Amino acid sequence: MKLIRKKLFRYLVSIVLLAITAVIFLSAWYDFPTASKIVIGGIFSLFMPGLFIGYMFFPHQCFFNGQGGEANALDLVERQIMNVFLSVSAIVLTLIGARYLGIELTAAKIIIFIVIINIAGIIIFCLTRKYRGQTN
Repeated sequence: MKLIRKKLFRYLVSIVLLAITAVIFLSAWYDFPTASKIVIGGIFSLFMPGLFIGYMFFPHQCFFNGQGGEANALDLVERQIMNVFLSVSAIVLTLIGARYLGIELTAAKIIIFIVIINIAGIIIFCLTRKYRGQTN
């Protein structure tokens, strides 16, 4: 358990440091609030939905449950690439479905759809961990 928490803490710290570095880098071209919106929006739209969707498809190969050393486990780079592609595909399919249902897409509605995808992913992530008995 302690090793899993340590890995998760390192992982989150590295993401936060990367986000801060990206904001500082983008501040050369944009003002600070705009650069922060770009970075946070990128994380919420390009990374988080794919993380939760990837955990649904590959639950035993998750980076967070300490089983990363298995022969068939995904390494960190493969998981990150898969997260980005799954995020983009989930958002695009959701927006195509909304357009098919006749919902007119505006910037606010697109943001709402992305938030809904993230919340649904978090709920499913928590339920699958609880169902499998992995509470930590």
